[in-house]
Amino acid sequence: MKFLHLVNKQYTHLKQLPFLVIRGLLVVGAVLFSFEGHAQTESYLRVETNAFARIPVELKECQPLQQANTKDASRVLDILDNDLWMSSVIASFRTDEQLGGSNSPWLEISSKGPAQPFRLEVHPKVTIANDRVKLEAELIDSNSRRTLAQKTYNGCRDNLRLLVHSLADDIVNILTGEQGIAKSRIAFTAKTGESKEIFFMDFDGTNVRQLTATASLNLTPAWSHDARLLALTSYQNYNPNLLLVEVVSGKITRHFQTAGLQTAPVWSPDGDQIAFTSTHEGNAEIYVMNAEGKRVRRLTHHPSVDSSPTWSPTGRELAFTSDRLGNPQVFIMDAEGSNVRRLTLEGNY
Repeated sequence: MKFLHLVNKQYTHLKQLPFLVIRGLLVVGAVLFSFEGHAQTESYLRVETNAFARIPVELKECQPLQQANTKDASRVLDILDNDLWMSSVIASFRTDEQLGGSNSPWLEISSKGPAQPFRLEVHPKVTIANDRVKLEAELIDSNSRRTLAQKTYNGCRDNLRLLVHSLADDIVNILTGEQGIAKSRIAFTAKTGESKEIFFMDFDGTNVRQLTATASLNLTPAWSHDARLLALTSYQNYNPNLLLVEVVSGKITRHFQTAGLQTAPVWSPDGDQIAFTSTHEGNAEIYVMNAEGKRVRRLTHHPSVDSSPTWSPTGRELAFTSDRLGNPQVFIMDAEGSNVRRLTLEGNY
């Protein structure tokens, strides 16, 4: 369902709010050193940040309706409070709490801003009927009392946490214009007996679920662009091969199986290709294949070790690690394997 926007022109600055209240500045200094003969010019970057002022958002009491109780309402506030704080841009607090202390974002905004500083309120309601849950929320400007947005989320009772995550992401999006992280999931490897299996969980460490059960080593999980699949390295058949596993069912849908080591898979931004490291031709090189596990192409051709590929945001380039100059350095190449150039100048094993 779409947001019901009841905002007139004086509130259209909400998308620009971070530029008004967030004073975190990145100061990047590039120092170019002179060189003689054929010595290469070196550039050093120094990143600094000043004090960061979060956007204050007050969480009003959650109203439980029908079969919902105060425990359900408290759970909504607990999840929402944690999600907004972990967004790193919002200072959420309860109605009965005060934002105090010398480092308080609220005090910083109050002292720098107008007599009535900008502040938002979230008014949530949770309704439970049988196995269904409805979460309603209204975002209000504390000063003008105008409703900026309101939305209703519906789902199974067991999905209450997911509905709150969706609400938190929408609040972040309204205030910053950026997608929130509350619905993100983390895939990881954990030891189970003598094997290592792939698990995944919500971004806040809850809802841990096991994905693989191969009774072998499973490593380096990588999400597909739509989060439906995980590419990973598995020793299921006593050789490290690449598997593509459906997240919902745990079904192994496709795989790339050959001699040697296949590891460190990473999906292209459009989800059409997977880059990975393989030694199936003897040396560790960078390869790509399509999302079906076919049309495998070798990109690097060097006697040194080339590994750990990662795509650029555009998908037109790949960065990778290589020790072709004696020490491991980061290199960049075009997605077809051409135009290889060195990026880093320092570092060692």
